[in-house]
Amino acid sequence: MPEQPVFIRPDAASPLPLWWAREFRGEPSVVSQARSWVARLLPPCDPLDDLLIFASELCTNAVTHTRSGEPGGQFTVEVTWSPQAVRVVVGDQGSDEIPSTVTTPAGHSR
Repeated sequence: MPEQPVFIRPDAASPLPLWWAREFRGEPSVVSQARSWVARLLPPCDPLDDLLIFASELCTNAVTHTRSGEPGGQFTVEVTWSPQAVRVVVGDQGSDEIPSTVTTPAGHSR
């Protein structure tokens, strides 16, 4: 695994936004490692807990529902940060399944 980057508080001369990316093994036990990696990159803020929950869910979905969870699979996590916004993207190795929409008895799609 690559060395863990450390969050550096930017000063006025720092190029923004800051960006990091890392690959993880596609195993359920590694999801917590991905979450911890994201947590170490970002400064404390009000929405941090929610962001970490979303990141964990996306990583779990990658491992559970795509080829990333098969033997030898992997997923990637990319984090982009600026003082105004943060973006976390989880990439997986795709799936042979075709997404479908389920209609409930009340006629609502989910």
